Amino acid sequence: MLSFKSFVQHKLYNLLSTIVLVLLYLSFLFNHVVSIRDGEISKVVIIFIAMESLVIYLVVTRKDPILRSHSSIHTFAAISATFLPLLFIPSGKMLLENLGNILMLIGGILALLSYLSLNKSFGVTPAIREIKINGLYKFIRHPMYL
Repeated sequence: MLSFKSFVQHKLYNLLSTIVLVLLYLSFLFNHVVSIRDGEISKVVIIFIAMESLVIYLVVTRKDPILRSHSSIHTFAAISATFLPLLFIPSGKMLLENLGNILMLIGGILALLSYLSLNKSFGVTPAIREIKINGLYKFIRHPMYL
């Protein structure tokens, strides 16, 4: 059982990290929407925006895990891999643009379906959560890795 002080610290940490995440996301969203509007990048990037938007929603609304890893290395790696895409700035320069668009569309759709299959069981850091057996998880154990 958490002490009152630990509970308040936990809630404050969650609030501050959510604020930082939302600010990072708003910067990401602004940069990409402006680039699409100005015709600098392909509209297929909308799938990337949808993927990252869904990740942010799932992180903010996720359920608490049964047990969480307290390893600093695990936490750093998970947070970096999840949120570094928010730092991407569209440039409009792309080698093999058509192939890139097709791969982004297929990968984006698979990622979105994977995230939706996880729903509230989505998490960033390693933790014990319920095993998912519906959606894409019915066919493959880790569809996001696919």
